[in-house]
Amino acid sequence: VLEKSKHFSIAPNNTTLVTVATTNSTTFQITNLVNQEKQTASLAIRNAAITDWLWADDSTRALLKINGTYFLLDLSQETPQISQPSYLANAKDALIVSNPTEIFYLKNKNIYSSLESAPVLKNVAGYKINGQTITWISFDGFLYNSNIQGTTSQKVTTQGFPVKATATYNIISSDGEIILKENNALFLLNTQTNIFENFYAAALDYQLSPNGQKLLFYNQEEIVYSILREKVNVILNKANKTSD
Repeated sequence: VLEKSKHFSIAPNNTTLVTVATTNSTTFQITNLVNQEKQTASLAIRNAAITDWLWADDSTRALLKINGTYFLLDLSQETPQISQPSYLANAKDALIVSNPTEIFYLKNKNIYSSLESAPVLKNVAGYKINGQTITWISFDGFLYNSNIQGTTSQKVTTQGFPVKATATYNIISSDGEIILKENNALFLLNTQTNIFENFYAAALDYQLSPNGQKLLFYNQEEIVYSILREKVNVILNKANKTSD
């Protein structure tokens, strides 16, 4: 199966393997790694490219971004289903958190929950959910912490960040540190002054270590990992430049 698969993922329960094969359509094969039972679900999409794959904590649902569009893989029923939720059309940064039936997403500068019609939070440039806390950067330039319902908010930063309307923002939060990613630039929150400071100029992508204490990021010239709490960057690999 893996030889023919373009993508695969193991659910948090470590007993569910999903492999994806693309021929004239996109086929998801769900394998129970304990008893080897297999089920399938399909989409009428050719050449599917999956750029996001997020599991619910209980492994019953997964949120996938396929060719730029969000789909929901539901394994909670006897027969697996994959669907395209209408509320996620044109949405960004969709997340499944502790409640497997609830999806949060960013749309028209607001955070929404799939369980509510009204916005959870407004004027949001980017966000991150940890447990019952939403950490978000507002278009007013300040970082906030809010409860999961969005009914209480606390300003974290003491100085406004120059948020750009056309930029893409992500928040990386781990091991007590917060990094703001603006397009490819990284900014680290100084926990003494509560002000974002320059951290790294051009990171194409990043990956947190399993213990959340190290951050790996790279660009076309180098691969770097950072020990977040010690504020130390270590270059793992640097491309050799040649002159004409």
